Amino acid sequence: MSYPGASRDGDPSLLVGWAGWDHREQAQALATLIVAREQEDGWAAARLLPLVAGSAHEMARSASCAARRPG
Repeated sequence: MSYPGASRDGDPSLLVGWAGWDHREQAQALATLIVAREQEDGWAAARLLPLVAGSAHEMARSASCAARRPG
């Protein structure tokens, strides 16, 4: 999976994550990235919005998968 536009300023490389992550792990990686970009790189809320939306999407997919698991 890739996260276009999520690399640090001045870094033109594409930020990628491991394709073996499940939805919970993807959400956690995005949450960690959001905090880093906000606190370390000074990104404003509007710039973080795509990452927040991606994290929310992955959390919803994780919850959906968990709800379908036999319990």
